[in-house]
Amino acid sequence: LDYLVENPKKIVAADLNEAQLAVLDLKLACLKAKMPHAEFFALWGRSDPRVFKRWYSSLKPHLRAGSKEYLDDTQHSLFQNNFMFSGTSGLMAYFLMLAARPLGISGSLQRNLGGFASDSLMFRAITAIVSAPSIWMYVAPLIGVPPEQVALVDRRPSLFSERILEIVAKRMWSEDNYFYHGYCVGQFDPYPKCPRYMSEQHYPSLMERVHKVELFHGSWGDAICDEPF
Repeated sequence: LDYLVENPKKIVAADLNEAQLAVLDLKLACLKAKMPHAEFFALWGRSDPRVFKRWYSSLKPHLRAGSKEYLDDTQHSLFQNNFMFSGTSGLMAYFLMLAARPLGISGSLQRNLGGFASDSLMFRAITAIVSAPSIWMYVAPLIGVPPEQVALVDRRPSLFSERILEIVAKRMWSEDNYFYHGYCVGQFDPYPKCPRYMSEQHYPSLMERVHKVELFHGSWGDAICDEPF
C-alpha cells in the first residue's frame, strides 16, 4: 500500500502465506468499501474490534475466497487481542512492548523525546541485552529470519552488535520511523508515527487506485511467470 501511494501502473502482491494475503486483502476491501479514514485508522492503527464488527459484512463481498475462510476463523481474535500482537512476529512485539513500557521507551517515542542519554545506566543495560547475538538466535525466528541468515551473525558478532546499537541509539527515534513505534507502543499514532498509507493525506488517492493491486497466492517466481512485467 505504500507503493500504491506512488501510483504505479500495477502491483502484484505475491505471498505463500494465506494469512498475510488475507490481511492485505482486508485492507484493500476497506478501501473498496469506501471506509472513512477515521474508521480505517481506528481499525489498523488502534486495533479497534468494534470497527471490524461493524464493517465486516460490508467488506466480505470484496474479499477473495481464501481471505474469507481465514478471516471467518480468526475474526473474534484478530483485533480483539490487538492486531499488532497477532502471529509470531506479534508475539515478539508483545514481549518488546512489555519491556519498553516500564523502561519509559514507549512514552518517549510517543512524545518524540529523541531517545535516552547514551551514557545513562538504563541505556547501557538495554543495549547490552539487545546487542547480544545469543539473544537473537531465539528472537530472529519469531520475525521470520531463517536459521541460515541468523548463522551469519556468528561470523561478525561485533558488526552485528554495532548495527543493533545504531538502531537503539538513533534509527528507532527518528520521527518518521513508525516500525519501532508500533512495536514498542502497541499502536500507531497519527502520521508520521504510522505508515504513509494510513495518513489522511494519502487515503483518498489510495481509494482511487485500489484496483491496481492484484493478490497472488504463490511464490514470487510463479507470479513473474504469469505476468508480463
